[in-house]
Amino acid sequence: MKKLLFLIFAVFALCLPALAQDVSVAPDAGPSQNAKNGAGQARPAGPVCLGTYTTSFRAENVNRTSNLKTAVKAINGRALKPGEVFSYNKTLGKRTSAAGYKKAVAFSGGSQVLELGGGICQVSSTLFNAVLLSGLEIKSRRSHSRMVDYVPAGRDAMVYWGQQDFSFRNNTGHEVTIKASIQGNRLTASVWGSASALKKCTVVSKASDNGRRATVTRTVEKNGVKSADYTASSAYGSVIGRKELMSSVSDNSLQLAAAVPAAPAQVPAEASQPALPEEPPAETDPNEGLGFE
Repeated sequence: MKKLLFLIFAVFALCLPALAQDVSVAPDAGPSQNAKNGAGQARPAGPVCLGTYTTSFRAENVNRTSNLKTAVKAINGRALKPGEVFSYNKTLGKRTSAAGYKKAVAFSGGSQVLELGGGICQVSSTLFNAVLLSGLEIKSRRSHSRMVDYVPAGRDAMVYWGQQDFSFRNNTGHEVTIKASIQGNRLTASVWGSASALKKCTVVSKASDNGRRATVTRTVEKNGVKSADYTASSAYGSVIGRKELMSSVSDNSLQLAAAVPAAPAQVPAEASQPALPEEPPAETDPNEGLGFE
């Protein structure tokens, strides 16, 4: 019996290293989890917010709010390849009742009229400011004939089917994606893309002649080099009734701060993406967002 136990023990001792090796070696299923997560090596960052902007509106204006939501739905998630040009009009299409648009107040020839899609210029204007703060190339933009109350002077983008478009080009060298949403009475537009496309963008707007004229200038800074790469002038047929819309300065410093290095390998990749930040809108008053396009 002792000899038998001794033989069993000896066989077990000889097999133990092989068993240990079998336990530690996983089946051939491609790169290890550490490699996938980038442990011990640099890992490309996921999409980051390049620039974002928020405006507010009167949610109780039912038709106009419905138009805002329809336009937001059309642009949200729109991806642009490197060099691709985004057209607001082409993305939304013709504003018809079949497309879900309702009649609301809009500007036409300097007057207020009821038109299908009234109010969607607030979406294009909010996106215009997000694009400015993202450093993308503005291709086509025009101001309204009258001053609007949801963005500072010179920072609106009027659109009209078949006549005036808002467009910009993805000049980052990487794919970018537009994100847009409405929460309560706040409309937010953002541009997300590669962390390598991040650069400090500062937008300054100034009004003169009691708001009848305005200029907007964007200054970009990357690797310590500053340059003014966009300037536009606007002329309005009305004066500004609120001083806070006469001039403004905004930048994307929050987005730069949010684009921190990638998290450790044990953290899932999606968890390293910053939450969608919001830039607070200009201070509001009870008359803000009356329904002007």
